[in-house]
Amino acid sequence: MRRLLATWPGRIFALVVIGAVVGGPMYVSRATAAPPPVPLRTASASRGTITQTVAVSGTVNPITVYKLGFKGTGKITELLVSVGDIVGKDQPLARIDTSDLKTALATAQNNLDSAQARYDATVAGADPRDVADAQRALDKVSVNYATAKNAYQQSVFTLRQDLRSLADKLVTLKIQMARAQDKISVVAQPVGTPQPTATVTPTPEPEPTFTPEPTVNTAKADARSALTSMNQAQAYRDAAASATDNTLAGALGELNAAYANVQSGISAFDAAIATGGDTVQAVTFFQPAQATYAAAATKLSTAIDTVSASIASIASNVGSASTSLQSSGSRYDGNLDGARFELAQTQTRIIDLQQMLSGDKSKITQAGTSVATISDTVGGSYQSGQSAFQKVIATPKPTDVLSALSSLRAARTTLQSAQDNLDAATLKAPSPGTIATIVNQIGENAASTVMTLANTTTLTLRGTIGESDVAKLHVGQVATITVDAVGATATARMTGKVSSIDPVATIQSGVPVYGIDVQLDIPSPGVRAGMSGTANVIVASHQDVVTVPNLAVRSQGTRRFVQVLRDGQAVDADVVFGISNDTVTEVVSGITDGQTVVLPAPRSTGSTQPRPAGGGIPGVGGGAPPGFGR
Repeated sequence: MRRLLATWPGRIFALVVIGAVVGGPMYVSRATAAPPPVPLRTASASRGTITQTVAVSGTVNPITVYKLGFKGTGKITELLVSVGDIVGKDQPLARIDTSDLKTALATAQNNLDSAQARYDATVAGADPRDVADAQRALDKVSVNYATAKNAYQQSVFTLRQDLRSLADKLVTLKIQMARAQDKISVVAQPVGTPQPTATVTPTPEPEPTFTPEPTVNTAKADARSALTSMNQAQAYRDAAASATDNTLAGALGELNAAYANVQSGISAFDAAIATGGDTVQAVTFFQPAQATYAAAATKLSTAIDTVSASIASIASNVGSASTSLQSSGSRYDGNLDGARFELAQTQTRIIDLQQMLSGDKSKITQAGTSVATISDTVGGSYQSGQSAFQKVIATPKPTDVLSALSSLRAARTTLQSAQDNLDAATLKAPSPGTIATIVNQIGENAASTVMTLANTTTLTLRGTIGESDVAKLHVGQVATITVDAVGATATARMTGKVSSIDPVATIQSGVPVYGIDVQLDIPSPGVRAGMSGTANVIVASHQDVVTVPNLAVRSQGTRRFVQVLRDGQAVDADVVFGISNDTVTEVVSGITDGQTVVLPAPRSTGSTQPRPAGGGIPGVGGGAPPGFGR
């Protein structure tokens, strides 16, 4: 051994043996040891305010742009403004030639003076004030009579239209209910053989901190209950249809006959008044016609009540069916979504029928009130007013006075029309604003639009949103607005409110979008129409709520949850989420303020295999000492 250690190869060999004996166990220990635990990324749930917004990009526009033109035709003689001028309400803007209009006004004034003179001459001898009072009283009776006639005719006309359409509406309701029954039957009585599904071995997960009580799916039983209610509803629908075709149809026929008699009485009375004849015969005819109408109206009202009762029973049973499909055991069953939709459509049609029948009852009452007014006029009030008027005018013939009065009224109307035409020769601003365009020049015939006026006292930002966001918005929601040209500083930001949303989508590049207007509360001085900007409409804002970073929200299938840190371990926690924005999500329940939540670990960018320090032991695993083998 001494001779071996005296040589260089012998010494190297000895070092290798010693290294293997001393360092071998240490290397093996490091190679087989578990990798060190990766520290968890965490964050704390915090309490604060979360705001959810929808961004709307668009262009600033004036709230209204008026196309201004003259009422009549003529050459423009004056233009009082220029493009860009700021004007006030009723400020004169332009004028057309008024020579012909002034002539027409003077002629109308002369005609009125002549008509007034003829009327004064006709009623000479009587006190003008008494004549005027008597005339006003008679006019009031005439106006009330004419109003009652129009109201009566309109009420009966719309009533007949409604009831004639009732049978068709009931047929449509039957079809709608049948669609709902079909959708319910698919779940209540399933057909076909379910397809086998592949067996999947679930991956073990950490045990939850609690075991939620499962909800039993009662969709099939609920669907059967709903189907029973719908079958009963169809029976009531058939009863309503039968009552409509028989009882109500007969009552409506009687009302039509009674209506014709009342109209005949009205015509006879009108003819007597027009010719100055005796109204006694019309009165004698009208009184029994009124009684017949009242009886027919009562019978029709009772028939409507019968149909309404059946429809109320339909509504009750359809409501029961809808309630059955909203039970805790079936409300989340997607197989019933179609049935729920059809039931909602059915309920809408039922409400429409109920409102129509309720309105028809009101029309019967209104028609009865109008007939009573007509009866009062025919039965005495008109004759009393006529007699009082004749006593006042004494000697003059009533027909002469009425003729003179009619001429006088016509002359007054003509004068007022001529004055209105002259006033309209001056074009005035309908509101404050800025002159946007001027089409005509002085000396040209006025076009239909002479100029446009932009009402810039109020500005709106007009933009579009997609169908996924339109359901979140409604008129009146508050927004913060920035205009690109003005900037987005705190002093340049403006507030506003949603003022309108298009009810129908517009297709742009194959995508449906909806127009939306956001009205600026107080525009910044530098904002001008045509500038582009963005409105962030606040759709939800919750204060003093628990929030977590969006990174902490995890998804597994349809399940959303977070992991919390308990005893140094990441544990799943089922929570109820609220609203969210770009950074945080509201937690309604499941965790508390200050509780630590676990964030996903960052993706690894290198190998995690252990390596021995120093690059290996000489002579083991391919290592070689310096100079060995040289």
